[in-house]
Amino acid sequence: MLYTAFGLIIASEYEIPELITVQKREPDVEIRVGTVPQLTDKVIGRSPIYESSVRQVRYDIENVARFLVDDGKQIIIEPYPEAASSSVRAFLLGTVFGAILHQRGILPLHASAIVTDKGAVLFCGTSGAGKSTLAASFRQRGYLMLADDIVATIKTADNQLMTIPGFPHQRLWSDSLEYLQDANEYPQVRPNLDKFVVPIHDAFVQTPTPLRAIFTLERANVEHAVAEPLTGLAKINKLHFYTYSRMLQKQLGISQAQVGVYFMIAAQIPMWQVKRSSYALHVDGTADLIEEILSR
Repeated sequence: MLYTAFGLIIASEYEIPELITVQKREPDVEIRVGTVPQLTDKVIGRSPIYESSVRQVRYDIENVARFLVDDGKQIIIEPYPEAASSSVRAFLLGTVFGAILHQRGILPLHASAIVTDKGAVLFCGTSGAGKSTLAASFRQRGYLMLADDIVATIKTADNQLMTIPGFPHQRLWSDSLEYLQDANEYPQVRPNLDKFVVPIHDAFVQTPTPLRAIFTLERANVEHAVAEPLTGLAKINKLHFYTYSRMLQKQLGISQAQVGVYFMIAAQIPMWQVKRSSYALHVDGTADLIEEILSR
């Protein structure tokens, strides 16, 4: 089956219903099911779930699957017996795709992205910061979305910063759905996890969109959301901090293309640090503040 995500054509033996299917085209990435070998090159980095070499990353997710990500071109999946396919896909579409993007020199930010009439707006944050809930709140206000959790941004040949579409699904916790008053039933991201896969096909943009602005989300002891503009080196520091799988990026080496995107964003794209109530679900006031800033 042929799919597309993050600007890549993906030929996969493993079914991935979250992705958009495409007609026959030359694939950028091939996914197959098989035995995951050990790394063929010298190990240069390790974590509790992976080890990496210059060209490969090998993941071992307990009771889910082993994955080999090879040179930005191939993924091998070896599911554990009895592993739920939803669990395999959860790691494939997050952790493993993050590695593929790094290997291909594409900058993945830990963010969600909406589309405004002036371009793409990113909400960066750590896990639990409320970026997906905030994006869903904007979606309820009529905005379209480009990506959730991982946002790929590139510099084009004509020196434009473009945000690349991910795939038309969000992952939202049950309390976020309750806050958003969404009573629909959705499949779980993984068994025994109170988080759900929410399709957003009708609100999804499939074309790359110029980057307009970036907001970083941080919880703080504040009653109302406040925003402070970021400048200079503070922008680059925030971008690096919110890079998806930044430890893996450090081990693989930051690509020249990624460095170019960091510096071009710092030079051209407005960024704000938003401090919001420590209660993650209070996003309406944050959305109001962001809309006011974007209207200036």
